Amino acid sequence: MSGVAQKSCLAYAQANSGHDRLCTAMQWKAADISSYYCSGINEACLAQESRLSKGSRVVRVCSPLPEGSSCGSLLLAGSKPTCVKGVCTGKKGDAMQHPALPTNPIPSQARLAGSAAIKQLKPKPAAATAAAGAAAAAAAGSIEVDVDVKQLAGAVPQDFLGISLEWPGIEYYAGKGNAAAWSNVLGVLGPGAIIRVGGSSQDKITEMPSDASWAAMAALHQSIGLRFIIGLPLNNNNEQLMAAMIRKARAALPAAAIAGFELGNEPMYWEVCPDVKIGAGGWDAAGVYQPGWSAYAAFFDRVARKLTGCSSGSSSGGDKIIIGPGWDNMNTFTTQRSTQVMEAGRCYLQDFSVHYYPYYSKQSFDKLSLLSENLVREASRNATLHVKTAAAYGQKVRITEANSLSGAGEEGTSDAYAAALWTVDISFEFAAVGIQSLHFHFGHGGLPGSSVEAGVPVYAGLRTIHFTNGSTAPQVRPPWFGYMLFQAAVSPHRAAAAKLGPTAAASSSKPGRLASITAAAATPGCSQGQIKIWPVVHEAGTAAAAAAAAAGSRELRVVLLNKSKREDCQVTVNVNGVFEDGSLLWMMPEEAEGPDRMAAKKIMFGGATFTDRSGLMSSTPQQEKVTAAAAAAAAAGAGTSYTVQVHRASAALLVAQGRV
Repeated sequence: MSGVAQKSCLAYAQANSGHDRLCTAMQWKAADISSYYCSGINEACLAQESRLSKGSRVVRVCSPLPEGSSCGSLLLAGSKPTCVKGVCTGKKGDAMQHPALPTNPIPSQARLAGSAAIKQLKPKPAAATAAAGAAAAAAAGSIEVDVDVKQLAGAVPQDFLGISLEWPGIEYYAGKGNAAAWSNVLGVLGPGAIIRVGGSSQDKITEMPSDASWAAMAALHQSIGLRFIIGLPLNNNNEQLMAAMIRKARAALPAAAIAGFELGNEPMYWEVCPDVKIGAGGWDAAGVYQPGWSAYAAFFDRVARKLTGCSSGSSSGGDKIIIGPGWDNMNTFTTQRSTQVMEAGRCYLQDFSVHYYPYYSKQSFDKLSLLSENLVREASRNATLHVKTAAAYGQKVRITEANSLSGAGEEGTSDAYAAALWTVDISFEFAAVGIQSLHFHFGHGGLPGSSVEAGVPVYAGLRTIHFTNGSTAPQVRPPWFGYMLFQAAVSPHRAAAAKLGPTAAASSSKPGRLASITAAAATPGCSQGQIKIWPVVHEAGTAAAAAAAAAGSRELRVVLLNKSKREDCQVTVNVNGVFEDGSLLWMMPEEAEGPDRMAAKKIMFGGATFTDRSGLMSSTPQQEKVTAAAAAAAAAGAGTSYTVQVHRASAALLVAQGRV
């Protein structure tokens, strides 16, 4: 064996407690996986050693694999590796290596079948489009789609879009001279929107969070109606502290401000041992840490029951306030495990939660990776699996932490215009498959100190600016513009209140519903992966308009995304109803940003942007007129057509009033 392997083996053999043997084993695995595989160490024998060892009396259960034993087959498929002199080797004697992350996401094979909102784009028969689509099909870079405002999917929840903050960051969102600015910029989320307070800081909590944190949450709830998911430090195995935090939240905040308590954060990355993350596990009733999923699931269940008053084995009678498990990535969490969590948690689980980050390494990640259609397809497919599993238990799925790339993002991509486009697209994808809420992570947004840049995640949509007098202000970054466009489409009454225009006089406060869409014709350069179209239908709002709604009056809001950095695309939207002239609001980079629009940092929303620290836009966003034309509808009855030249690397919101 190598010197590293020998050193690791010796440390494991000389460990003087069951927990130390567990930690040295995990350090061995991280240092030299090829020799570790032949050591015979696994979760089962480590759990036995931890359970049987008492104090300095170490019971040894794990034992090395015999010479020639099979090893590491999962990491070197087809090579039938074996142990040779204590090292796991392949057919040619090559030592095993840690598996690398894939450089590209695994593509889904087809359009997500479970998405009721968007049908697979495929051409209609030529006869159906010959008249309406001939001109568009003949022009380079064009696509024609039919929007059926009579076929609607489920409503997008009013609290769908939220954010996630670390515990040290929330206290700076309201307080000395800054509450108004934060209320202004966060107002786009609207009353009832949720901030999840947790993250990696959550499981490092050893004492009650500061009074300033609780005061900030109370102030934001009072000013703009925000609600909060409170993160509890499960990793510390401190039931008294977790129970105290629940009591403190209920004392400091109105009941309406509490959306739930998330129990633990990303157990796959718990730092139970120094300098190494050993994966999921948990403490047993005797306080001994056991590795493995089964130990974690039992630990989560036991603590949740104590915090909520659920008796052991009971499926009813508890306080259903727990959200969890906050798994690190929904792409790696099997439905078998989610079923186990929800089955055990019938009496205490309020909502099921997972996190989401695209499955990329930083070495292979760029703007094209982020905007890949394969990426969102895979995310939609996996989200659908969790939503369907949860539905069987009457549960909702919240993605309580997400963003463009784990590890704080990537400069030039996560903080650029490409991230704004991705934010809009992935939000609609998750809403379409039934996710209850999506919370993009901002870390702590930036802590005070000698360098306010230190610790500001690249992907944060809002950066916290600190002043010498102790006050703060929000600085808007490109991803936040994606929030604004999404909200303007799905919650127009909130967008109007936040002065994001277009006005929504005819829109009610009821949730919007995604409409069905089918491609009628397309030319090369305007493929589904490049052009994304998300139509949302709203009911009328005023009393007079409500009466009209009963007669078929509707408001249509269509988001048009062009994810190509090179090609414009002419988009024709056919609607099966009689609609008036529409308006168009653009989200795009400032022209001064140069040719690579995807890398732009200065973004315009309806020609306006954020130029000061008040949390307000420089002016009211403006829209341009789009003329309605008569068109043959996809369904029976009259139809209306709108044609828009959607510029490369741009997004637009088309708004029109009509009757179906």
